[in-house]
This record gives sequence, structure tokens and C-alpha cells, in this order.
Amino acid sequence: MASLLVIPVLVVVIVGLSGYLIYKLVVYDMMCARSVNRTLHRYGIRKTPFQIIDEYYRKMDKPMPEKDVRGMEKDYRQNDPEQFLSMYDALMEKDE
Repeated sequence: MASLLVIPVLVVVIVGLSGYLIYKLVVYDMMCARSVNRTLHRYGIRKTPFQIIDEYYRKMDKPMPEKDVRGMEKDYRQNDPEQFLSMYDALMEKDE
């Protein structure tokens, strides 16, 4: 009798948890990446977020490993997408 209730609850929990994890780790990041790329395209910036971060820190004389740049890219993409525009503006000011 208890198994009639426990098995469907376990199935629902597993499906719900896997759906949440797929959304949080894959879908949400893809939506954020698309939004950042659209914003960069709208302003006529032909560089990728990775290139912007990498060049910014190279100009600041603080080169970073690729793994750290990828982590920062994901963090900025999901939590502070305006940071890419700020970094790009700082790069353009240093070039002038």
C-alpha cells in the first residue's frame, strides 16, 4: 500500500529535480549568452565576451589563464551582463 504512494512521489521528485537542473545549468546560461551577444551586436561590437575580458585584463597587465576567463565570462553573463560594455568602453578609452 505504501509503495503505491512512494513510487509516484519518487518519480515526480526525480523528474522535477532533473528538469530544474537542466534549466539552471543549460537553458538559463544559453538564454543569458544569447542576450549578451544580442546586446554586443546591437552596439556594433564584433568581439566575443571572452575576447573582451581577455583583452581588458591584458591591458591592465594582469593576464589570466583561459579557465579563469571562462569562469568570469559565465559569472558576468549570468549576474552582471553590463560589465562587458563597461570593459569594452575602458578598452576603447585606453586605445585613444
